[in-house]
Amino acid sequence: MIENTVVRYITLPVTVRAVTIPSEDGFFNIYINSALNAAAQRAAYLHELRHIAKDHFYDENPVSQNEAEANGQS
Repeated sequence: MIENTVVRYITLPVTVRAVTIPSEDGFFNIYINSALNAAAQRAAYLHELRHIAKDHFYDENPVSQNEAEANGQS
């Protein structure tokens, strides 16, 4: 886990692996689907960390572009 993140495991819809919500204090709240197996949870966590590392929460790029980047496709 990186310093400015809080990770929570919660029930999410089956189509949602994880979601990250930035807070006003500079922290990122990462919510991971508790129904996923350990490997899928880790992959979802790493995906969300790539969004944070690439500043996707503060850019104006289309979501599809940010998702492709977080998936390592660009």
